[in-house]
Amino acid sequence: MQASHLVFIAMTIKPTDINSDGIVDIKDVALAAAAFGSASGHIRWNTDADINEDGRISLKDIALIATDFGTTFP
Repeated sequence: MQASHLVFIAMTIKPTDINSDGIVDIKDVALAAAAFGSASGHIRWNTDADINEDGRISLKDIALIATDFGTTFP
């Protein structure tokens, strides 16, 4: 019998409701868009918009926000 192995990759994903108003909407997209292309230390940097916490605001962050668009949080 051959043993199987499962590999789990842990990835930190921050909440996509950047402005913490309870809903992922165009306001959150706009905040990320304003910081798009920036990295930590840049004048446009917004740590809350770095959803995947890779140190830069990229299409990956925008895509994560778009995936949750319309989601509400209590």
